[in-house]
Amino acid sequence: MPSQPLPMRGMPLAQVENAPPVQLVSSNLNISLERRDAGAAVASPFGCPTVNGQETLAQVPRSVLGSEDDVGAVMWTSARDVHAADPVVNMSLVGPPTSFTLYTAETEELEVKDSPDPVMLSLSLSPDSKKRAAKSNDTLECRYFEEELGEWSTEGCVTVDLDGNNNLGCHCGHLSDFIA
Repeated sequence: MPSQPLPMRGMPLAQVENAPPVQLVSSNLNISLERRDAGAAVASPFGCPTVNGQETLAQVPRSVLGSEDDVGAVMWTSARDVHAADPVVNMSLVGPPTSFTLYTAETEELEVKDSPDPVMLSLSLSPDSKKRAAKSNDTLECRYFEEELGEWSTEGCVTVDLDGNNNLGCHCGHLSDFIA
């Protein structure tokens, strides 16, 4: 028997658990909505296409889900820093800003804060950004938007090189909006 829809602010997230995500794609903003049971949520990453044609991924550890049997996920990527908090950061963006949020079956945001098991994000980078950073001796790093301070921060996140391609790993004990 199919489970009940998971409404999110008046919009059903998905009619059936583990169905393919609903994706809205445009030249400036891409959104992915998905509902999964807990097993499927930890078995494979949630994903969202980026405005540069790649994909951003988020792998969730079981401990983050707590006692939830199924969760909803909303992930979006944008062509611009939607916070416009720091002109220097805006000029040095090497990938699209990404937001990842989890929701309970009751459509309440699942607060993920100070988790001992990090959520692992794979942030897509713009083409050749690793090469440009290496040439200029710049360090690529993962940042999240600290709403209380109104600025981008690295606190609570560890940047890791995922592969030789155009992805940057971001292991964080919380969820938020992220950039590379």
